[in-house]
Amino acid sequence: MSRHSQIGAPLRVAIYDDRVEIENPGILLPGMTVEDVKQGVSKIRNRVIARVFRELDLIEQWGSGFRRILDEAEEQNLPEPKIEEIGMRVRFTIYLAESFMSTQKEGLSWD
Repeated sequence: MSRHSQIGAPLRVAIYDDRVEIENPGILLPGMTVEDVKQGVSKIRNRVIARVFRELDLIEQWGSGFRRILDEAEEQNLPEPKIEEIGMRVRFTIYLAESFMSTQKEGLSWD
């Protein structure tokens, strides 16, 4: 197993009242920083998967996704999404416009 990935480790998605956190096993590739990711710098871990996704038009261009997320959060007046390395995982946090729980409760009836 390489030092920057954890083969077989699960992805974790946690939904909180005010945010969604996605944790990916492994760390950023050597030489990459959180600031690089924010600026759209991209290093490909798996070139085969990347090529297939590109040929199927599942991705637009390398490194554009996180920058688009930051731009969208700014347009919606949301706090800037956060990306951080925590131990051997990378956590991505997206803040919600309104409370997830309050929108869920609105649909509930206590009759």
